[in-house]
Amino acid sequence: MVPGRLLVTVDQPVELNLMESYRRAFYDGCTSSGMQNYCGSYKDLAALPSLSFAAMPYCPQLQIADFVAGACRDFVRWCLTGKKTTEVAASFLPLVPAFAKDWNGRIAGRGMRLDPDPGFSVDEKIAALTKVAESSKTP
Repeated sequence: MVPGRLLVTVDQPVELNLMESYRRAFYDGCTSSGMQNYCGSYKDLAALPSLSFAAMPYCPQLQIADFVAGACRDFVRWCLTGKKTTEVAASFLPLVPAFAKDWNGRIAGRGMRLDPDPGFSVDEKIAALTKVAESSKTP
């Protein structure tokens, strides 16, 4: 991959015919029913020039995406239930510096947005989780 370029990888769905419809849309410009797209193929339009199709077990990018999605899901679950604090701190807190932030350094609404409003502040929950993790490190 060329530095500074975006790599988009589509996870292979369980249904192989669905995967084939993705490929046909991208490379051949066909809809799932076999009709030609008015614009032609996305490849010919230079849309997503670095798109690849892969199954998750064979694709490091998808494995990382699955880890990030799982850590975020576990964080939200922790915010709602308070369970598995140590595990959530270990998997989610290392991701926090990579989140987009607004001018005031807040992640909520910028790097992580939850709709509908779950009734808690993402930034406050991250601060609370960080405090718990730091206090568990001190002897």
